[in-house]
Amino acid sequence: MMDSSLESDDLSGDVTAPRHIELPSSSRSSTRDAKRQLRIVESSETLRNTLSPELCSSLSFGALSSTHDQTCFLQEVFPFLYTQNVEDFNSEKPLNFNSLDLRLRQTISVPTPTDQFKDNVVDMKKRAEVDGVLGPAVVRMDPGRSMGYFVYSQDKLDIEGKSNFSTCCANTALTKGRWMYEVLLLSRGIMQLGWTTPNSFANFTTQEGVGDTENSFAFDGKRIKKWNKGAVEYGEEWNVGDVIGCAIDLDVGTISYYRNGVSLGVAFANVKTGTGFAYFPAVSLSFEEHIRINFGDRPFNYKVDGYEPIQEYPAEEIYCVDQYLVSINNILKIHLNSSKTNNLYYYQISMAHIFDKIGHLLGNPYIIHSLIVPFITEKCQLPEKRAKFFEAITTFLDEWELNHFVDELFHTVALISYCCIYSNQPTQKIQLLQLAIDMLANNEFSDIIVNSPLFGHRFMLFLHFKGPDGQLLSSVVPHAWWPGNEEHKESFEHATKNIYGAIKQVEAMFAKMLDILISGRHLKKFLAYLNEFISHILAVAVSLSNLRNIPIHQQAFMSNLFLAISRSLAENTTHMSASRIFIRPAYYTTKNVQCDFSELPRVGGNHSHLKKEFKDFLANLEETEIDDMSHILNNTALLFHLGVYRRLLSADLFCREMTDHAAHLQAVQEKIKICPPGEKEVLEDLKQCEAVLEKDTITTSRMTAWIKTVILSENRMNDIIWMLRTLLRSVDIVEGDAFIFMPEFYMMAILNMYRALQECFPQKALVKHRQAPALFRELAHFFAKHICNPQIKSIDVKDHILQSSVIFVNYPQTLQALERLPEVDCDLFMSSIVASYSKANYVHLSRMLIRFWKGHGFAYRDPPEYYNKRHEVLLPGVLAGTACYMSVYEIEPNPSVKYQNLFSTFLAKEGNGAKFTNIVFNQLNSCLTEFMNSRKDIRKNQSSYTSLVERSCLMWYDLTIILVRFLEMITALSPQIMVANPDAMMYDPTSEINMERLVQLVIQIMNRNKQLVLTEDTFIIQRFSTIDILKLNCSVTGILVHLNRNAPFLTEIFLNKLITERGFDMAVFQNFINATKTVGHRRSREDFEYISPGEVAEVDALLLKLEEVHRNILVESRQSVVSDDDLCPICYDRSISSVFKPCGHSSCRACITMHLYNSKECFFCKTAIESVSNLEDKTS
Repeated sequence: MMDSSLESDDLSGDVTAPRHIELPSSSRSSTRDAKRQLRIVESSETLRNTLSPELCSSLSFGALSSTHDQTCFLQEVFPFLYTQNVEDFNSEKPLNFNSLDLRLRQTISVPTPTDQFKDNVVDMKKRAEVDGVLGPAVVRMDPGRSMGYFVYSQDKLDIEGKSNFSTCCANTALTKGRWMYEVLLLSRGIMQLGWTTPNSFANFTTQEGVGDTENSFAFDGKRIKKWNKGAVEYGEEWNVGDVIGCAIDLDVGTISYYRNGVSLGVAFANVKTGTGFAYFPAVSLSFEEHIRINFGDRPFNYKVDGYEPIQEYPAEEIYCVDQYLVSINNILKIHLNSSKTNNLYYYQISMAHIFDKIGHLLGNPYIIHSLIVPFITEKCQLPEKRAKFFEAITTFLDEWELNHFVDELFHTVALISYCCIYSNQPTQKIQLLQLAIDMLANNEFSDIIVNSPLFGHRFMLFLHFKGPDGQLLSSVVPHAWWPGNEEHKESFEHATKNIYGAIKQVEAMFAKMLDILISGRHLKKFLAYLNEFISHILAVAVSLSNLRNIPIHQQAFMSNLFLAISRSLAENTTHMSASRIFIRPAYYTTKNVQCDFSELPRVGGNHSHLKKEFKDFLANLEETEIDDMSHILNNTALLFHLGVYRRLLSADLFCREMTDHAAHLQAVQEKIKICPPGEKEVLEDLKQCEAVLEKDTITTSRMTAWIKTVILSENRMNDIIWMLRTLLRSVDIVEGDAFIFMPEFYMMAILNMYRALQECFPQKALVKHRQAPALFRELAHFFAKHICNPQIKSIDVKDHILQSSVIFVNYPQTLQALERLPEVDCDLFMSSIVASYSKANYVHLSRMLIRFWKGHGFAYRDPPEYYNKRHEVLLPGVLAGTACYMSVYEIEPNPSVKYQNLFSTFLAKEGNGAKFTNIVFNQLNSCLTEFMNSRKDIRKNQSSYTSLVERSCLMWYDLTIILVRFLEMITALSPQIMVANPDAMMYDPTSEINMERLVQLVIQIMNRNKQLVLTEDTFIIQRFSTIDILKLNCSVTGILVHLNRNAPFLTEIFLNKLITERGFDMAVFQNFINATKTVGHRRSREDFEYISPGEVAEVDALLLKLEEVHRNILVESRQSVVSDDDLCPICYDRSISSVFKPCGHSSCRACITMHLYNSKECFFCKTAIESVSNLEDKTS
C-alpha cells in the first residue's frame, strides 16, 4: 500500500516537471530518444488537461508530489529495482521520477531492434557450428523452395495449398540435435508433414511430395499412414484444430510424431545422418488444405521434453517485458484503488516510462502468447482494469507499435482459442472470447482489427470449438448408453447435461461477438467479409446443387456463424414487431442496387434472362439503398443453405448409425443366448462379433451425446425456428412479378429448415415449442400458396416442395394447421394438388393425398411397433428403374375428413374425375408392370441380382399399394365415378371406362397374385420380408368393400361386369378375398387387430353378394344368347350401343369413349367424328 506521507505539501516544481527529467545518453538513435521524451511530455500535458485551470496555476509539481512520496510510489510499482544489484548506482540519490529512467536502464537492459539484428547475425554462425542449425534466426517457410502453388500469410507461417499437391520447405536446415516444430491443422484433408533433404526436394513434383522419395519422411493423418517411398499404417486420424508435433532426433536417426501432445510412436528409425545430410522441415498439401506452422516464434502448444524449437525464443526480451508487466499491474491496482489527485500524475509518468522501454517489444508473437495474453486474462479480469490497460496501450504506444500490437494480439488470441479443447468448464475458451469481445468493443482496437486484410481468417478461428475425441471423450462421457441398455442411463444423461451447460456458455459468447459486429459501426466491413466468404464457398461448391464439395470444417464454421447471427438478431430485435423483420423485395429487385450473388438462380429462372424479359417491370421500380437488415438476413439464409443443413443431416445420420449399431448388438446377443452349447465355433464367432459391435456402439454412443448437445441442441432448434419464421414472412409479402426475382435459395432454405426440424430434432421438443403453433400455421399457408405455384420454374424446388408437403401432412399438429387455414386457402391447396396431378409428380402427390385417407381404408393400419420410428421411403431416382430414399417419421394414421370432402368436391366437378382417374390408372398399370418385371429379373438371377434391382422391386410394389389405395379412396368418396349406372339421370360415359379398367385391374392383380410364391404363415414373398402381399389383397378388397358399403346397387353392376369378364376365375377370386380374412386374423394379437370384426363381417357380406350375382348370371346366360352381329366389333365383349356421326359406324359406348380420349377419327374409315348417338334413341 502507498504511504500516508504522499499527501506532503512540499512545493518544488511545476506540473510540467517531465522536462526536468534527465535523459541519459544511450545507444539508441536520436529519433527514438526524441519520441520517448515527447511521449513523456505528452503524458504530462494529458494530466494538465484533466486538471482545472485554477489548480494548475496554484499547484507546482512538488505540491502534487514530494521526493519521499515518489520514492514510496516507485518502490511499490518497481519492486525489481530493489532486488537487483545495480552497478554505478549512487544509493545516496533518492529514487524519484528524475532518476527513474537511469535506474531502469541500469537495472534491465532492453534490446533495441538494431541490437537484435546484430545478435542474430552472430547467432547464425554460432548455431550452425554448435547446434547444427543452418539458416536465419527467424525460421519461415521459403517460397523459393516450393513446388506447386501456395497462398502465404505475411509471416510465411500460414499456408494454403492451391494446386493438386503442393510442397514447400522451411528456410532452415538441421544437421544434428533434437528438434521439432508444430503444425496447427486448419483443415483435415490429405497432407504429408515431415522432413526432407535438399536432394529429395529436387525430385518433388505436383504429384509426389514429402515422403515420396528416399530421404524424405512424412505422416498423413487423413489416410493414417507414414510415408517414405511408400505408405505404411501409422498413427491415428487427425481432425481440424489438432496440433501435430513433428520431431526429429538427428543424434540417433529417428522421426516421431505427436497429436495434441500424445506420442504416436517412432515413425522412422532409419533416418540417415552425418556428413552430407541436412533436413528441412517440409509439408505437402492437397488443394485447399490449410495449416499454420510454429517453428518457435511462439510457445509450443504441447512442449515435448528433450526436443527444442528450431527458432530460439527471445529470452532477454521475455525477461524484460515480464518485469515491466508486474509494474503495470501494480500501477493499475494503485490507480484504480486511489482517488488522490497526485495519483493521476504518477500513473501517467510511470506508464510513459514503461511503454517507452517495452513498446517496440509488445508486437513479438512469443511475448504476446506467453506474457500479454495471460496478463490480460488473469491480471486484468475486472472490466475497469482491462479498459484502463487498453487505454494505456492506445495512449503510450506509437502508432506503428499500436497497430502491430493489436493486430498480433487479436491473431494470437484467435490461434489459442482455436486450439482450445473441450472441457466441462470451458474457462480458457470463454476468457479468450471475452478478450476478443473487449478488443472489438474498443474503438481504437476494433478499427485496427476489422481493417486488417486477415480479419476474416482470424474471425473464423474464434468461431471454432474443438470437440473431444478418444480418451478425452471417454472422460467427458464416462459411461455409454443406448436404447435397450438401461444400466448407465443416469450417468449418460448427467454427462450430456454437463456438455450442454458448457456449450451454452460458449455459444452465448459467439452471439456477443456478432452483436458487436452487427450492431456497431463496423457492420459494413463485416458484411463485406461475409460476402467474400460466401463467394469463396460458392466457388468451392461450383454450384448450389453441388454442396458436397464444401469441407466439413467450413460447414462447422457456417453452423456457428449462423447460430451467432440469428441469436444476436433475435435478442436485439425483441423490441421490434416481428412483422418488420424480413427481407424486403427491393433488396433483390431494385434496378440500381447491385444485389449480392446476383447470378444465383431465381425462382423464375436465370437472373440475366429475367432482367431482359421483365425490363419494363424493373424500369418502374423506385430507386432505393441496400437495407442492412435484408442484407444480413439474406446472407444468413444462404449460410444455412450452403453448409448448416448438410451438417445437421450428417449429425442426424451419425445418431441413426448409433441406433443401428445398438440394434445389431442386441440381435447378436439374442443369438448368443439361443446358440446350442455344442456349436463352439459358431458361439466364438458370435462373441467376437459382439465385442466388435459393443466397441463401436460405445464409441458412437459417446459421440452421439456430444452431437445431440452441440449440433442438435434445443438452442440450435430455437435459432432455426426464428430464422425460418423470418424467411416465411419474407416470402409471404412478395407479390406479383417481384416473386420471380426472389433468390431460389430462399425457398430451398425454408424447406430445408422445416425438414431439419422434423427429421433431425426430437419430435416432442418441436411440438411443445412455444412458437410451434404459429410456425405450423405459417408453414401451412406457405404450402397452400406455393405447392404448385406456376411462377416457380426450377424442377428441384418444385420437387422439394412436394417432398416437404408429404412430410408436413404426416403429423397431426401440422395437419391440423392445414385444416385450420381459411377456406380459400384449403380450397387452393386441394385444387392445386389435384389439378397438377400428372406423371411427373404423381409419386409425391399420391403419398400426400393418401395421408388424408390412411386410417379410413380397409385394414389400412400397421402394428404399433411400426410407428414412432423413422422409415426410409423409396422414391423413383433420376435414372429409370432406380430408387432413392426420403426419410419419413411414421406415426399413427391421422385421416382428414375435411380434405377428403374437398377432394370429393373437386372430383365431382365436370371433367376433373375423368382426367384424374385416367392418370391414376395409367400410373398404376405402369407401377404394377415394373414390379412384376423387377421380380422376374430377381427370380432369373437369384444368386447375382444387385441391391439396385432389389430396391427398385420394393419401390414399385410400395407405389402400387399406394395407387390401389388411392382408387379405394376415390371409390369410397365418389363411387359414381368408378362404376357406370346406365339408369342414372346424369349418365357419365367415362364411368363406364373407369369400371372397365377397374375390372381389368382386379383380374390382373388376382391372376398375378396367384403366381407369387407365398409362405403358409407369413404370407410374404420369399427373400423380401418387406413385400407383404396381404397389403395388396386388402387394398383391392377395400375397393369392393367400400363400394358395397356406400353404393350397394353399383356393387351389383360392378360384380356383374367382373364375373362376365374373360379371364375371371370365381374360385381364385374367392380365395383372394378370403385371404384378407384368414391371414389378417392370424396376424392379429391382443394389442393389435390387423383386420377388425366389422371388416370381417363386410368381407363376408361381399362374398355373399358375389355368390348371388354369380348365380343370377348363370341363370341369365341360359336364357339369352347374344348374336355375333350385335357384339362390339372392337372388344367383341359388349353389345353395340353407340353410333358415330356422320359415318354411321358403331361400337359399344366404352370403346368409343376410350378412343375419343386420344383421337377424333372413326376407328374404321378415319372420318372425323362429330357426335355419338345411343343406338336405342339415336340421341347424341
